Order: sequence, then C-alpha cells, then structure tokens
Amino acid sequence: MTNHKRFAVIMAVIFCFMSFTQVGAEEDTYMQQYGQEMKCEAIKPHIEYYHELLIERFTPDRLEEWKDVVRERHQIIKKVRQDKGEGEIEWNDGLREKYETLHKKFSEAVKARDEEELKRIIPSLIDWQKEWNEYYKQKTSE
Repeated sequence: MTNHKRFAVIMAVIFCFMSFTQVGAEEDTYMQQYGQEMKCEAIKPHIEYYHELLIERFTPDRLEEWKDVVRERHQIIKKVRQDKGEGEIEWNDGLREKYETLHKKFSEAVKARDEEELKRIIPSLIDWQKEWNEYYKQKTSE
C-alpha cells in the first residue's frame, strides 16, 4: 500500500471515529437534558402539594383561591404549549425579577422556619401567581 493510500485510510478511520464520538456526545447531552426535564416534571406535583400544605397552614383563608390559581395556571400552560409546542415559556422580565425576589424570601423563611415571615410572604406569592396568570392569559389571547 502506498503512503497516500495509507494516509487516506488513516484519515478515514479518524474521521469516522470523530463523527461517532460527536454523535454520541450530542446524544448524551440530549439524554441528560431529557432526564432533567423528566425529573422536573416528576417533582412538580410534590412542589405544588408542598405549597398547598404551607398555604393551608399559614393562610387557610386563601387556600381555595390558591387552588383556583393553580388550576388556571395549568390551563394557561397547556394552551401555550398547544400554540407554541413544548419548550420553555418566555418569561416577562419584570415578573421574573419579582418572582426571584419573592422566592428567595420564601426559601429563606422556610429554611429558618420563620412562621411570621411565611404568613407575610405566602399571600404575596399567591398574588404574584395571579399576576403571572393574567399576563399570560393576555399573551395567549393575542
């Protein structure tokens, strides 16, 4: 075999190896992302129930309101996914910032077991979710 043929065969083998490892890496990344999404979907009912229990304990007068807000959120998300397909829902930056601030305070109160702060912050979380629902209801009707 001449040097040119040997070189061509070696390059072909290297090229094939690189292609398969790249495809494998892309597939691994996809599977990792898919796995993360599945974990998120699996944990959502637990988180919703956790919120419901905290609301029932600290602001029982708003529990039915919360349940209605969550049902409405599910309907909105279903409509958005029907319209746009699966994937991330585009966030409104103002709502995102407000959520991040509220969620940080909420998490700190839970971690500290600060019942007074939880009584104060939970109504704000319910109000925020209602605001989110209103914003995205308008977006889906456009």
